[in-house]
Amino acid sequence: MFQSFSKSTITICCFLAINIMLAASSIFVLITNQDLGLHASAYGKVLASSLVIFTSAYLLFQIYTKDMKAIKLCFWFCLLQIITVESESLTIGLSYGAKVGAIFELGEAIITINILALFTLFFVGKIISGQKN
Repeated sequence: MFQSFSKSTITICCFLAINIMLAASSIFVLITNQDLGLHASAYGKVLASSLVIFTSAYLLFQIYTKDMKAIKLCFWFCLLQIITVESESLTIGLSYGAKVGAIFELGEAIITINILALFTLFFVGKIISGQKN
């Protein structure tokens, strides 16, 4: 099924592995930087990072076993990670895990575009479009 796209699947697996490592390191930093223990906001961040780790690990394993359903799920997972909007009181987007990208400040809001998710989305789209032909 994936013979012509083996480089793309290897690249996607590498990007997901990077996402897992960076999400794990963000959990480590959150836990070790707390002076008086974990606060409620830190629990939310740890939970979101754990979700990213488990989802990325599941997708990594399923893509490695050449499951087309996992490729489609990876497309939506990466789409959720592309744009994050943060302000003092609200964060919209899946902002934990690998945040390799561009940051724009508009007033008090910070908009982050995740380049790693865009690259992964590009390779996933390449595989999906190749399978339709």
